[in-house]
Amino acid sequence: MDEMANMIGCKPNLLAQFFTDPKLWWTLFFGPNVAYQYRLRGPHPWKDARQALLTLPDRVVVPTRTREPPMTKPQGFPLVKMVTLLGICAAVGFHVYRSHLK
Repeated sequence: MDEMANMIGCKPNLLAQFFTDPKLWWTLFFGPNVAYQYRLRGPHPWKDARQALLTLPDRVVVPTRTREPPMTKPQGFPLVKMVTLLGICAAVGFHVYRSHLK
């Protein structure tokens, strides 16, 4: 796509964007390659292309969040329960071990 955009004259200049509009440069450099970036300049530029590029993550992620999951109540102190159970098992194991030595 970049080769054709270069021939047409609509390929965005990343170096110029870095100095003039760093936020847009970040989106162009690290964001997905979408057709909006080729409408920033050149023949038939689109005045809202910059805004469309900057709001792209919001427009992609928001529709996938259909609902908020319900909050679950904490189950108590799972770590305390686990340590207690481990201590009981260790005490029983030690008692069985000591009783077999006699």
